[in-house]
Amino acid sequence: MDQIQTVDLGGNFVIEDDDIVDSLGFLFPRVERLRLQRDRLTFNFTHSVRHFPDFVCPQNFRNLADWIYEWPNQFFENIEVTTDDGKQIAPCLPRGSIIYVRSSSIDKFFDKVYPHLINDFVLITGEGDDSSPSDLSYLNRPDSKIIHWFGQNGRIHAGKNSKFTQIPIGINCYEMADAIRSIQTKIHTSRSFPPVYGDSDEPAHYIDLLDMTKRVLSAPGIDQNHLALINFHPDTDKTGLRSRIWSDMCNPDKPVPFVKCIKKPSGVHIFRIVRIYARNRHYPFWISPRGNGIDCHRTWEALYLDIIPIVWNSTLNSLYANLPVVIINNHTDLTESFLRDQLQKIATKKKAQSNSSSSSSSSERYQYEKLRNAFWRRMILSKSRYATKIFDLTHQRRCWRAKSTWLEWSRYVPFLKYF
Repeated sequence: MDQIQTVDLGGNFVIEDDDIVDSLGFLFPRVERLRLQRDRLTFNFTHSVRHFPDFVCPQNFRNLADWIYEWPNQFFENIEVTTDDGKQIAPCLPRGSIIYVRSSSIDKFFDKVYPHLINDFVLITGEGDDSSPSDLSYLNRPDSKIIHWFGQNGRIHAGKNSKFTQIPIGINCYEMADAIRSIQTKIHTSRSFPPVYGDSDEPAHYIDLLDMTKRVLSAPGIDQNHLALINFHPDTDKTGLRSRIWSDMCNPDKPVPFVKCIKKPSGVHIFRIVRIYARNRHYPFWISPRGNGIDCHRTWEALYLDIIPIVWNSTLNSLYANLPVVIINNHTDLTESFLRDQLQKIATKKKAQSNSSSSSSSSERYQYEKLRNAFWRRMILSKSRYATKIFDLTHQRRCWRAKSTWLEWSRYVPFLKYF
């Protein structure tokens, strides 16, 4: 589709036609130029939210968007969108704009918004358990407005459709990032990785823990009772896989000697999660079956904590390529000898990589950059209207804004909890 003339409102928003600036201007409040800093995304003096370059998470994918559709007001944020009306938002989105849609709202988006969009766009879906792409016809038909679709919980294999790319669910940064960083600062056995691209928001180096790897390779290593951990809720999976695993591997009458089962309550307990991580890191393998969606936060938590996740063969295999992950077809494949063999191979490769230069071939190294926001950001921006200025993280214009709530600040300034 041809791009129509854009009109710069002088803030974070763009209107596409001079004739409609007056009629739609009230929808687009003036916002200062957006700035992406080391730990915050700043819209203006009153509006900013946390940013997590160290991690992959739905929040970071959302922060790439020119417009977002039905992101929940939670995680210590208030989201403000100019409009959720397709007819009204269309002029704000030049060709190649990035739209983030909550995965559970994608059908509503295609029904209420998509028909009114004027220009082709890049679509990101996530923040939910629904699989994507929900409808391949929107990608394949000749008049498709979707330049490329990046989706979490991908239900098709990588390469099956050239216009669809899997992206990880990662962690929930607001619930998990601080706890992982806390663990990282307490562990002295680690190595540093350089920035992925040297983007302005990237740290001088990334931390990769190696204490579990060192422990595995030392004598006497890991005893039988501390080899693999099951610590997930058995009922948060509509396929019944989690329940079957609990039934087969956590039966007190038929214990599996190399597996430790610890019951997990529902939800994430933010103020206990550091202690939970410290406890769970006694086990070098975390068994990580799918949850409500195909992907699982536990898998990515493990990778940040020098733990090896065990996942199931699925459409997500490409996400795990060149990462220290064990992929199985069935939990009955798990034996002590199999796990010890995998543990030795992976730990040896991780140690060798920590002692080698970054110039090692891809077959000789784990691709840890896949755990960083910059890796996926560059991939997404390359398909968008920002493709020619992917190094510039300060000039993107948005049709939404957000600000942290007092609850977020109260986590860091205790006395605020009493106001």
